[in-house]
Amino acid sequence: MVPVETTETLRFGDATVLLSFASTYLRDAMMPAFGHLRTFAQSSDEQIIVLGQNGRIGVGRRDGPVSWGRMDQGAPLLKLALTEIALDHLNGLAIHTATLLRGSGAMLLLGEPGAGKSTLSLHLDQKGFCIAGDDLADLLPDGRIRALPFAATLKEGAWSLLERDDITSAPIFHRPDRKVVRYLPIDAAGSGKAHRVDWIVVLDRRDGAALTVTQLSTTETFAALLQSAWSGKDALSPDGFDALAAAINTSRCIRLTYCDLSSAAKALDQFCGADAQRMTGSAEVV
Repeated sequence: MVPVETTETLRFGDATVLLSFASTYLRDAMMPAFGHLRTFAQSSDEQIIVLGQNGRIGVGRRDGPVSWGRMDQGAPLLKLALTEIALDHLNGLAIHTATLLRGSGAMLLLGEPGAGKSTLSLHLDQKGFCIAGDDLADLLPDGRIRALPFAATLKEGAWSLLERDDITSAPIFHRPDRKVVRYLPIDAAGSGKAHRVDWIVVLDRRDGAALTVTQLSTTETFAALLQSAWSGKDALSPDGFDALAAAINTSRCIRLTYCDLSSAAKALDQFCGADAQRMTGSAEVV
Protein backbone atom coordinates (compact mmCIF):
# COMPACT_ATOMS: atom_id res chain seq x y z
CA MET A 1 0.00 0.00 0.00
CA VAL A 2 1.28 3.46 -0.94
CA PRO A 3 1.75 5.70 2.14
CA VAL A 4 -0.35 8.87 1.92
CA GLU A 5 0.33 11.78 4.24
CA THR A 6 -1.94 14.41 2.69
CA THR A 7 -4.37 14.88 -0.19
CA GLU A 8 -5.79 17.57 -2.44
CA THR A 9 -8.82 17.40 -4.73
CA LEU A 10 -8.82 19.15 -8.10
CA ARG A 11 -11.67 19.85 -10.49
CA PHE A 12 -10.34 19.71 -14.01
CA GLY A 13 -12.66 19.74 -17.00
CA ASP A 14 -15.28 17.08 -16.38
CA ALA A 15 -13.14 15.11 -13.95
CA THR A 16 -12.62 15.41 -10.21
CA VAL A 17 -9.13 14.17 -9.36
CA LEU A 18 -7.83 13.12 -5.95
CA LEU A 19 -4.12 13.86 -5.54
CA SER A 20 -2.52 11.64 -2.89
CA PHE A 21 0.87 12.89 -1.71
CA ALA A 22 3.37 10.79 0.19
CA SER A 23 4.43 13.90 2.13
CA THR A 24 3.39 17.48 2.76
CA TYR A 25 6.74 18.52 1.27
CA LEU A 26 5.72 17.06 -2.09
CA ARG A 27 2.33 18.73 -1.88
CA ASP A 28 3.84 22.12 -1.09
CA ALA A 29 6.30 21.77 -3.98
CA MET A 30 3.59 20.94 -6.52
CA MET A 31 0.50 22.88 -5.56
CA PRO A 32 1.60 26.42 -6.54
CA ALA A 33 0.99 25.37 -10.16
CA PHE A 34 -2.32 23.62 -9.46
CA GLY A 35 -3.86 25.34 -6.43
CA HIS A 36 -6.29 27.32 -8.59
CA LEU A 37 -7.99 24.00 -9.46
CA ARG A 38 -8.80 23.07 -5.85
CA THR A 39 -12.30 21.87 -5.06
CA PHE A 40 -13.99 20.48 -1.96
CA ALA A 41 -15.81 17.57 -3.59
CA GLN A 42 -16.37 14.56 -1.35
CA SER A 43 -15.80 12.04 -4.15
CA SER A 44 -13.48 11.76 -7.13
CA ASP A 45 -13.43 10.19 -10.58
CA GLU A 46 -9.68 9.59 -10.72
CA GLN A 47 -6.69 9.38 -8.42
CA ILE A 48 -3.07 10.40 -8.95
CA ILE A 49 -0.33 9.26 -6.58
CA VAL A 50 2.70 11.50 -5.95
CA LEU A 51 5.69 9.71 -4.40
CA GLY A 52 9.16 10.71 -3.27
CA GLN A 53 12.23 8.50 -3.11
CA ASN A 54 15.93 9.31 -2.83
CA GLY A 55 15.43 12.92 -3.87
CA ARG A 56 13.28 11.99 -6.86
CA ILE A 57 9.57 12.37 -7.49
CA GLY A 58 7.17 9.86 -8.99
CA VAL A 59 3.73 10.57 -10.46
CA GLY A 60 1.22 7.98 -11.60
CA ARG A 61 -2.47 7.31 -11.97
CA ARG A 62 -4.06 4.81 -9.62
CA ASP A 63 -3.10 1.25 -10.62
CA GLY A 64 -0.97 2.65 -13.45
CA PRO A 65 2.77 3.02 -14.06
CA VAL A 66 4.71 5.68 -12.16
CA SER A 67 6.84 8.21 -14.05
CA TRP A 68 9.95 9.26 -12.11
CA GLY A 69 12.04 12.38 -12.43
CA ARG A 70 13.99 15.00 -10.54
CA MET A 71 12.14 17.17 -8.07
CA ASP A 72 12.24 20.10 -10.50
CA GLN A 73 10.35 17.93 -13.00
CA GLY A 74 7.46 17.26 -10.63
CA ALA A 75 4.91 19.79 -11.87
CA PRO A 76 5.41 18.86 -15.56
CA LEU A 77 4.96 15.18 -14.68
CA LEU A 78 1.76 15.96 -12.80
CA LYS A 79 0.51 18.07 -15.70
CA LEU A 80 1.06 15.15 -18.07
CA ALA A 81 -0.95 12.85 -15.80
CA LEU A 82 -3.75 15.40 -15.54
CA THR A 83 -3.73 15.83 -19.31
CA GLU A 84 -4.26 12.09 -19.79
CA ILE A 85 -7.22 12.21 -17.42
CA ALA A 86 -8.69 15.30 -19.07
CA LEU A 87 -8.50 13.70 -22.52
CA ASP A 88 -10.24 10.59 -21.18
CA HIS A 89 -13.13 12.70 -19.90
CA LEU A 90 -13.69 15.12 -22.79
CA ASN A 91 -17.18 15.55 -24.21
CA GLY A 92 -15.93 16.85 -27.54
CA LEU A 93 -12.77 17.29 -29.57
CA ALA A 94 -9.46 18.27 -27.96
CA ILE A 95 -7.93 21.36 -29.53
CA HIS A 96 -4.38 22.54 -28.84
CA THR A 97 -5.10 26.24 -28.49
CA ALA A 98 -4.88 29.20 -26.20
CA THR A 99 -8.37 30.42 -25.32
CA LEU A 100 -9.07 34.04 -24.40
CA LEU A 101 -12.43 35.47 -23.42
CA ARG A 102 -13.80 38.84 -24.36
CA GLY A 103 -17.38 39.71 -23.58
CA SER A 104 -19.48 36.60 -24.19
CA GLY A 105 -17.20 35.20 -26.89
CA ALA A 106 -13.91 33.35 -27.11
CA MET A 107 -10.82 33.85 -29.24
CA LEU A 108 -8.68 30.86 -30.17
CA LEU A 109 -4.96 31.32 -30.75
CA LEU A 110 -3.60 28.51 -32.91
CA GLY A 111 -0.04 27.97 -34.06
CA GLU A 112 2.99 25.74 -34.17
CA PRO A 113 5.13 25.29 -31.04
CA GLY A 114 7.09 28.49 -30.61
CA ALA A 115 4.41 30.68 -32.19
CA GLY A 116 4.02 32.48 -28.87
CA LYS A 117 0.53 31.36 -27.85
CA SER A 118 1.21 31.41 -24.11
CA THR A 119 3.30 34.58 -24.07
CA LEU A 120 0.83 36.54 -26.18
CA SER A 121 -2.09 35.19 -24.12
CA LEU A 122 -0.54 36.38 -20.87
CA HIS A 123 0.13 39.77 -22.45
CA LEU A 124 -3.47 40.01 -23.68
CA ASP A 125 -4.67 39.01 -20.20
CA GLN A 126 -3.51 42.46 -19.08
CA LYS A 127 -5.06 44.20 -22.10
CA GLY A 128 -8.79 43.64 -21.75
CA PHE A 129 -8.92 39.90 -22.43
CA CYS A 130 -9.29 37.07 -19.91
CA ILE A 131 -7.11 34.02 -20.39
CA ALA A 132 -9.13 30.83 -19.90
CA GLY A 133 -6.35 28.44 -20.89
CA ASP A 134 -3.17 28.37 -22.94
CA ASP A 135 -2.84 24.70 -23.84
CA LEU A 136 -5.91 22.53 -24.39
CA ALA A 137 -9.61 23.13 -24.90
CA ASP A 138 -12.67 20.97 -25.39
CA LEU A 139 -14.51 21.80 -28.63
CA LEU A 140 -18.10 20.71 -28.09
CA PRO A 141 -20.32 19.27 -30.85
CA ASP A 142 -22.23 22.56 -31.13
CA GLY A 143 -19.01 24.48 -31.84
CA ARG A 144 -18.61 26.10 -28.42
CA ILE A 145 -15.24 25.92 -26.67
CA ARG A 146 -14.38 25.11 -23.07
CA ALA A 147 -10.78 25.69 -22.06
CA LEU A 148 -8.94 23.35 -19.71
CA PRO A 149 -7.54 25.65 -17.03
CA PHE A 150 -3.94 24.55 -16.73
CA ALA A 151 -1.66 27.18 -15.28
CA ALA A 152 -0.17 29.15 -18.15
CA THR A 153 3.24 27.84 -19.18
CA LEU A 154 5.91 30.46 -19.72
CA LYS A 155 9.18 29.29 -21.25
CA GLU A 156 12.50 30.71 -20.12
CA GLY A 157 13.00 32.95 -23.15
CA ALA A 158 9.74 34.80 -22.47
CA TRP A 159 10.25 35.62 -18.78
CA SER A 160 11.71 39.03 -19.52
CA LEU A 161 9.11 39.94 -22.15
CA LEU A 162 6.20 40.40 -19.76
CA GLU A 163 5.81 42.89 -16.94
CA ARG A 164 4.26 40.65 -14.30
CA ASP A 165 5.27 40.45 -10.66
CA ASP A 166 4.23 36.79 -10.42
CA ILE A 167 6.83 35.59 -12.94
CA THR A 168 9.95 35.92 -10.79
CA SER A 169 8.19 34.46 -7.75
CA ALA A 170 6.96 31.35 -9.60
CA PRO A 171 9.03 28.16 -9.13
CA ILE A 172 11.20 26.98 -12.02
CA PHE A 173 10.59 23.52 -13.49
CA HIS A 174 12.22 21.40 -16.17
CA ARG A 175 9.97 19.61 -18.66
CA PRO A 176 10.77 16.21 -20.18
CA ASP A 177 11.50 18.00 -23.49
CA ARG A 178 14.24 19.96 -21.66
CA LYS A 179 12.35 23.25 -21.76
CA VAL A 180 12.74 25.38 -18.62
CA VAL A 181 9.37 26.80 -17.59
CA ARG A 182 7.40 28.63 -14.96
CA TYR A 183 3.69 28.03 -14.38
CA LEU A 184 1.42 31.02 -13.75
CA PRO A 185 -2.00 30.09 -12.31
CA ILE A 186 -5.00 31.60 -14.08
CA ASP A 187 -8.51 32.45 -12.98
CA ALA A 188 -10.24 29.12 -13.53
CA ALA A 189 -13.74 30.51 -13.01
CA GLY A 190 -14.41 31.19 -16.70
CA SER A 191 -12.75 28.01 -17.91
CA GLY A 192 -15.48 25.64 -16.79
CA LYS A 193 -18.05 27.30 -19.02
CA ALA A 194 -18.52 26.79 -22.75
CA HIS A 195 -18.25 29.89 -24.92
CA ARG A 196 -19.15 30.71 -28.49
CA VAL A 197 -16.07 30.96 -30.72
CA ASP A 198 -16.10 34.48 -32.15
CA TRP A 199 -12.51 34.74 -33.40
CA ILE A 200 -9.91 32.27 -34.64
CA VAL A 201 -6.34 33.51 -35.03
CA VAL A 202 -3.49 31.51 -36.54
CA LEU A 203 -0.24 32.90 -35.16
CA ASP A 204 2.85 33.19 -37.33
CA ARG A 205 5.69 34.66 -35.26
CA ARG A 206 8.77 35.67 -37.24
CA ASP A 207 11.77 37.66 -36.10
CA GLY A 208 11.78 41.05 -37.78
CA ALA A 209 8.49 40.49 -39.59
CA ALA A 210 6.10 43.33 -40.30
CA LEU A 211 2.79 43.03 -38.51
CA THR A 212 0.31 41.63 -41.02
CA VAL A 213 -3.32 40.57 -40.67
CA THR A 214 -4.60 38.26 -43.40
CA GLN A 215 -8.16 36.99 -43.67
CA LEU A 216 -8.40 33.19 -43.88
CA SER A 217 -10.80 31.25 -46.04
CA THR A 218 -13.05 28.58 -44.57
CA THR A 219 -10.78 25.91 -46.04
CA GLU A 220 -7.65 27.47 -44.54
CA THR A 221 -9.30 27.85 -41.13
CA PHE A 222 -10.57 24.27 -41.18
CA ALA A 223 -7.07 23.02 -42.01
CA ALA A 224 -5.56 25.03 -39.14
CA LEU A 225 -8.13 23.73 -36.65
CA LEU A 226 -7.76 20.17 -37.89
CA GLN A 227 -3.99 20.37 -37.44
CA SER A 228 -4.55 21.46 -33.83
CA ALA A 229 -7.17 18.80 -33.08
CA TRP A 230 -6.80 15.49 -31.26
CA SER A 231 -9.59 12.92 -31.00
CA GLY A 232 -7.66 9.85 -29.89
CA LYS A 233 -8.51 8.19 -33.20
CA ASP A 234 -6.85 8.03 -36.60
CA ALA A 235 -9.81 9.61 -38.39
CA LEU A 236 -11.99 12.57 -37.46
CA SER A 237 -15.48 11.48 -36.44
CA PRO A 238 -18.63 13.03 -37.94
CA ASP A 239 -19.23 14.76 -34.58
CA GLY A 240 -15.71 16.15 -34.66
CA PHE A 241 -16.21 17.43 -38.20
CA ASP A 242 -19.48 19.08 -37.17
CA ALA A 243 -17.79 20.70 -34.16
CA LEU A 244 -15.07 22.24 -36.34
CA ALA A 245 -17.61 23.44 -38.89
CA ALA A 246 -19.83 24.96 -36.20
CA ALA A 247 -16.91 26.86 -34.64
CA ILE A 248 -15.87 28.26 -38.01
CA ASN A 249 -19.46 29.24 -38.79
CA THR A 250 -19.67 31.59 -35.78
CA SER A 251 -16.20 33.12 -36.06
CA ARG A 252 -14.03 35.54 -37.98
CA CYS A 253 -10.70 34.02 -38.91
CA ILE A 254 -7.29 35.57 -39.59
CA ARG A 255 -3.60 34.82 -39.75
CA LEU A 256 -1.50 37.19 -37.64
CA THR A 257 2.15 37.53 -38.63
CA TYR A 258 4.08 39.39 -35.94
CA CYS A 259 7.29 39.74 -33.98
CA ASP A 260 6.36 42.34 -31.33
CA LEU A 261 3.96 41.55 -28.48
CA SER A 262 2.56 45.04 -28.05
CA SER A 263 1.80 45.49 -31.74
CA ALA A 264 0.20 42.05 -31.93
CA ALA A 265 -1.97 42.79 -28.89
CA LYS A 266 -3.10 46.10 -30.38
CA ALA A 267 -4.00 44.39 -33.66
CA LEU A 268 -6.04 41.72 -31.88
CA ASP A 269 -7.77 44.31 -29.73
CA GLN A 270 -8.88 46.08 -32.90
CA PHE A 271 -9.78 42.81 -34.62
CA CYS A 272 -12.06 41.82 -31.76
CA GLY A 273 -13.55 45.30 -31.46
CA ALA A 274 -15.53 47.69 -33.60
CA ASP A 275 -12.79 47.88 -36.24
CA ALA A 276 -12.76 44.12 -36.92
CA GLN A 277 -14.15 44.27 -40.43
CA ARG A 278 -11.75 47.04 -41.44
CA MET A 279 -8.78 45.19 -39.96
CA THR A 280 -9.15 41.98 -41.96
CA GLY A 281 -7.62 41.54 -45.37
CA SER A 282 -4.16 41.01 -46.76
CA ALA A 283 -2.76 44.27 -45.56
CA GLU A 284 0.21 45.38 -43.57
CA VAL A 285 -0.71 47.03 -40.31
CA VAL A 286 1.39 49.99 -39.28
